[in-house]
Amino acid sequence: MSGAYVLLDNTSILVERSTLQRWFPRLGGTHYPFRDRFEADRLIHPVVNYLDRNIGVPIEPEDVRKALEKTFKVMAPYSRGGRGSDFGSTGERHNAGMTKLLREDIIEENSVRGLHRSRKRFLILCVVAQREESQRLAQALVYFLSEHVWEVAKDEDEAFLGEWCFGLKELQSLVAEPILQHLFHQLTSFGNYGWRRHGYHDHRAEMMRMLMEAQQDPYLRGRAPLAIGGPTGWYPRARSLPLVQRRRSRDMRLALPMLPTSALTSPVMSPGMFPQAGYFGDIEDLQYQQGEMNKKLDNVDEKLDRLLVGAMYE
Repeated sequence: MSGAYVLLDNTSILVERSTLQRWFPRLGGTHYPFRDRFEADRLIHPVVNYLDRNIGVPIEPEDVRKALEKTFKVMAPYSRGGRGSDFGSTGERHNAGMTKLLREDIIEENSVRGLHRSRKRFLILCVVAQREESQRLAQALVYFLSEHVWEVAKDEDEAFLGEWCFGLKELQSLVAEPILQHLFHQLTSFGNYGWRRHGYHDHRAEMMRMLMEAQQDPYLRGRAPLAIGGPTGWYPRARSLPLVQRRRSRDMRLALPMLPTSALTSPVMSPGMFPQAGYFGDIEDLQYQQGEMNKKLDNVDEKLDRLLVGAMYE
């Protein structure tokens, strides 16, 4: 067994070198000036700045330091449960620590802060896993959430569910996409939650949700919301009748809806209520042109439907 010391603030934690290299590949390959010592302090402020700037979640440096300390301690070679040289023992101890934190949050029942301890720890470690390119840590986090996703969705405050989803998004390059989509769908399928914070909107997560809804087709039996009442609403139309429109559904447009709509049964607020940036500005122009074409096609459909209805009574 080859041991090494991880330096974190004023604390040095003895870990097994091979375990450190598997769980923190980038940190394990960076030596401190002294032999067999690795500096973990460099992770703290980049994680704090990333969460504040990119996700809009304020995290104290002490929270990051504590999360890293707990994670490194489960890698200790003589910690309870045996040596931490494999995913089984180290991963199980990590999962047990996260579960204990979640249980404390649930028992506390703080309606204002929600599951604040476990949520912060999960979000911090997701960013750490992404920055350190740690598949082991990402797998452990996904395993923990998959075991407790029902408890998180049931007991978490509605305003904070989005932070769990943002954590999952950080693992996109480390975990298979179907697994993340499944967890994302489970987290966001319990009610109509408006959890997205103002000032930040992740279009990748939104498009992933829209694609999942399109595949599952859970509402209106495949009909676009505007097709239920007829093209213009001038006569009632039963849901069992065929679709009036003769083109692709509006739900599958490239750009997101410009205005909020109550017809979308979504676990998030309408994307039209949030600022858009980047290449979506160019797509808005295409959407405007598409909207003009849709208006012309609506007029053609309306005239055709009027002719059909008139022919029925001649």
